[in-house]
Amino acid sequence: MRSLRAWIVCEDADLRGRIEELLRERREVETTQVLSHYPLGCETARRLAVSVPDLVLLAIERVQAITEFLRDLNASVPGVPVIGISRVLDSRALAELMRLGVRDCVAVPLQRIPFRHALQRVLYDYKEADQRARAGPLICFLPARGGSGASTLACNVSARMAASPGARVLLADLDLVSGLSRFIFRLTPASSIMDALARSPAMDTFNWEQCIAQAGPLGILHRGALGQGQSLQARHVADLIGWARGHFTAVCADMTGGMEAYSIELLRRARTILLVCSGEGPALELAKEKLDLLAQFDLRQRTRVLITVGPGWGSAAPATGITTPVSEPFDFGERRVQECVARGVLIDRSTNLGRRIERLAADLYAEVTASPSSSVQ
Repeated sequence: MRSLRAWIVCEDADLRGRIEELLRERREVETTQVLSHYPLGCETARRLAVSVPDLVLLAIERVQAITEFLRDLNASVPGVPVIGISRVLDSRALAELMRLGVRDCVAVPLQRIPFRHALQRVLYDYKEADQRARAGPLICFLPARGGSGASTLACNVSARMAASPGARVLLADLDLVSGLSRFIFRLTPASSIMDALARSPAMDTFNWEQCIAQAGPLGILHRGALGQGQSLQARHVADLIGWARGHFTAVCADMTGGMEAYSIELLRRARTILLVCSGEGPALELAKEKLDLLAQFDLRQRTRVLITVGPGWGSAAPATGITTPVSEPFDFGERRVQECVARGVLIDRSTNLGRRIERLAADLYAEVTASPSSSVQ
């Protein structure tokens, strides 16, 4: 397991130094941001774009400012554990802060043993959450860049998986700008993920099911019509996956590739990440950069690279220079395949690409259903 990335948020210089000193004694935790003030509003979002914390060490000094910071943090990255460092243990204030995510509270002056115990509890919870994600039903299709074929593969693979006996498969089309599922499956925008967001946080099983479109046995959660202004946040993803893992045997997520905060939250919960990349040099370089970023979040070992090629490549595999497991090329150059793509329909199963997709779907479905934790509850 990689080191946890920690933010220190503390206005007192001496206390800040003591927190840093104690953290240096633990190799499992590295400090990525040290703040001498409480970031609020847009500043929190800017700092999250630079580094998403696994843990926040938060000095409890000004409760109102802390409350605003925790609300901003939870809106973008829900569930980040927070250890409070407090001089004054006011029970009412602490109860409110615990509701907003403060897991533990260590008194000042900071003593080594209580501080270590608080860290150890966070490390244990992180390891447990990581193991649950590895046993979950979520498969993420992540494009190296636009036009790589990730959406086409996500739609086709999920449709093939849904045809398995007893399968309940959900395709979550989270590409809110260029998602293809509504067009490939000829869906109306009557129900969508935007409807789900409008009803959040009061979502229950009935409400979720009202937002799921059906294409035969496949359930689809799509963007709906353009022009709806809401955007996804990490807490929405947490709610969606938390509900879906109890109702579907497999969940395929088609992503934008933008590595937004909600995308990172989704990838952390994925059992398998399929990084889809075309064979051109610039696309391969972008794929390498994304693999490096995934490695920072300890997600590279869950990642495979699917290479897609178009007309003119033949059967030759492009030289990738990528050390992560790389597939044999998914060849979109066959004439019948190009006709299917042009018409906006599923790839013909009789084509070479159709057979490749069939095998990939079978392998992925076998993986996500191998653990009892991935079955419908």
